[in-house]
Amino acid sequence: MKSSSRFFPVEIISAEARDNYFEDSYSLKPNNSADVTVEISLTHLHPITESKQSQVLLVHDVFQTHWQFDDSPYESLTNQLLAAGYSVWLMDWRSHGSSKKNKDASSNYIMQMA
Repeated sequence: MKSSSRFFPVEIISAEARDNYFEDSYSLKPNNSADVTVEISLTHLHPITESKQSQVLLVHDVFQTHWQFDDSPYESLTNQLLAAGYSVWLMDWRSHGSSKKNKDASSNYIMQMA
């Protein structure tokens, strides 16, 4: 893994072109956990066409994943933001959604995840 930051090494997992947006997925290793296997998934959705360059970070509820923003009651908030020209970042907490599972799940308390 090569990154410009020694504090948050980053690995690109995928880069896809969808109908009207790009979807890039990253794995971040925060290096501030006693469990060195911790990796956090970050998905970046950005319009193919020229955008406002305004960015939004959406963080899911504790028992959800980043795709919560495509379900009710949000009715595809991500698509609405993309259509309005925003760049959308979706984060999965450790051991949630696309984040790789860490070996020591006993440390997945809110303070450690924050």
